[in-house]
Amino acid sequence: MKYVAHQIIIFGCLLLLLTVGAVSVVFAQTDIATEFSSASESSGSKFAPGEFLPLSIKLVNFGSLQRVDVAMDYSIFDNTNTRVHSERETLAVDTTASFVKRIQLPFVLKPGVYTAVTSLRYPDQKQPAVSKFPFQVEPKIGGVFRSDLLFYALIFVLTLVVIWSLLYLLMRRNSRHQAVFDYSDKPQPETIYYEMLSNIIAQMRLHSGDEALALALNIPDLDIDAKTGRIINIKQDPAKIMALLVARYEKLTGRQLNFSRNQSL
Repeated sequence: MKYVAHQIIIFGCLLLLLTVGAVSVVFAQTDIATEFSSASESSGSKFAPGEFLPLSIKLVNFGSLQRVDVAMDYSIFDNTNTRVHSERETLAVDTTASFVKRIQLPFVLKPGVYTAVTSLRYPDQKQPAVSKFPFQVEPKIGGVFRSDLLFYALIFVLTLVVIWSLLYLLMRRNSRHQAVFDYSDKPQPETIYYEMLSNIIAQMRLHSGDEALALALNIPDLDIDAKTGRIINIKQDPAKIMALLVARYEKLTGRQLNFSRNQSL
C-alpha cells in the first residue's frame, strides 16, 4: 500500500506549516493531539469516481483524565469551492484512538482537482482544527486511469509506426535493388544477356548497395541508367562484361558472388 502523506498534529493555537507532500496544522494548550494521514492504494493522489479515499487518523487524549467526545467532519470541495460531499461522526477518546476513515467519492464527480477537508471539534475548544489537501479525480477505463491508458496507447501507436517505417524502408531498399526490368525491346537473341547482367547487378546491390551500382557504371562498354540500374546497352561480348563485373565486385568486397544461392558468400 502506498502512503500519501497529508499529516496533521493538533495541539491548540493556530499555526499553519506547509511542507512538501504534507500539510501540518499545530495548536497549543489543548487536550487532544491528532494525526491525520492519507493512505492510498491508488496512483499517488489520483482517484476515480466511486473509489474510497482512505484517511489514517490517530487521536491522543493527553490533557484530560476523562473521556473526550470528538466530532469529526469530512468534506470534499471542487475547484469552485463548492461542497460536493460531507460526512460527520463522533468519537469517544479515552487515551488514544487510531483508525482508517474511508470516504467513498460520489460516482457523479467530474474529472478535476478536489480538496479534502477534515475538521476536529471537541468541548472547550478555543480554535478550529482543520486539515486540507488536494487530490485529483479521473475516470478509469478497464481499471486503468484514462490519462494512463491514453499514454500507453500513444506509446503503442508510436512503436507500431516506428516498426512499420523500418519495415517499409527495408522493403523499399530491397525492392529497389532487386528490381526486375523488361528487356522485351531488345533483340531476341540478346535478351538473355541483358537479363543475366541485370540479375548480377541486382545481387551485387542487394549486398553492397549503391556502391555496387557505381562499380557497374565504371565497366567499359556497358551503359546503365544511374538512377534505376537498368541496362541500356551492351556494346561488347556479354561474357567478357560479366566476367569483368564479377571480378571487380569480388576484388572490391573480398567475397564471391554465388548465383545458385542468390547471395554473397
